[in-house]
Amino acid sequence: MKVLISVIAFLTLTGCQKPFFKVVSSSYAKEFCSCYFVVEQDQNYCEKNAEQIVPVSKYKIDKEKKTIMGFGLGQKTLVEYRGKRLGCRIVN
Repeated sequence: MKVLISVIAFLTLTGCQKPFFKVVSSSYAKEFCSCYFVVEQDQNYCEKNAEQIVPVSKYKIDKEKKTIMGFGLGQKTLVEYRGKRLGCRIVN
C-alpha cells in the first residue's frame, strides 16, 4: 500500500499522471467494446469481463454509433467499433 501511495504521489508531483491514469479508462473501454460488439456477448458479461482487467467509475454505451465511453481516475476514453474484421479502436 505504501508503494502504491508513493507511485501516485510521484506521478502527481512530476506531471505524469494524465497518460498513466488514462490507461484505466482506455483498457476498460477497449475490452468492453471488443466483448460487446465483436464477440456479441451480453452487457453484464462484458462488464464483469472488462472489470477483471481494470475497474472504472462508469461507462456509457451508444448502441447506435457503436461506441463505448469509459471513465476512470478522472480520465475518459472513447472507443468505437469498426467492424468484425477491424474490431474496436481508441478514438481519443
